[in-house]
Amino acid sequence: MMNFFKMKKLQSNQVVALLIIALGMLGMVTMYIYAADKIAEYLRSMQEAMEDYRESVDRFSETEQAVVPVWDSVLYVINLCFVVPFAEEMCFRGAVYGVLRKGFGPVLSVILSAVGFGILHGVNIHIGYAIACGLILAACYHLTDSLYASILLHMVFNVLGSGVASFMTIGRFGIPSQITNRVMVNVNLLSLLAMPLAVLA
Repeated sequence: MMNFFKMKKLQSNQVVALLIIALGMLGMVTMYIYAADKIAEYLRSMQEAMEDYRESVDRFSETEQAVVPVWDSVLYVINLCFVVPFAEEMCFRGAVYGVLRKGFGPVLSVILSAVGFGILHGVNIHIGYAIACGLILAACYHLTDSLYASILLHMVFNVLGSGVASFMTIGRFGIPSQITNRVMVNVNLLSLLAMPLAVLA
């Protein structure tokens, strides 16, 4: 089973490329959500889907953050940024892609593993960008022969996309919402600007 997991050491230029790709991937998701929001202005079904999506990604949609212990919130951020990406990469790029590659070759295996990854995130608004991200993650794994590549890419994406905001909104830390909003606006702007470089990377 371990021969499915390619763990080639990454070179420094590959690490830099992966960081740029992570930013570009976040830009792609930002544009995807923006487009879905715009469509939701005209389609009632899309509006409902966006409301469901926002509830699913908002940890405190049914619970006040003030009643959640700070250690729980910190563990949530650690899990979101490091544990989940590691586990999903071991599963989808390591095991699933590894098994598929033996029988179907790299291109079809990248596509099938990405579709599985998308379905795992739910047949809703998530699925479109999850499949796209799955394609990028699997392609980077294939091109580098290193699971370290997709793990690093996934972790950086989660840190920038959700981790920083989740950490900064932990109420006990007392970070003003204006600062959190400004940081996330700047991250999103940087991610949009990084998209052309990410394609090159």
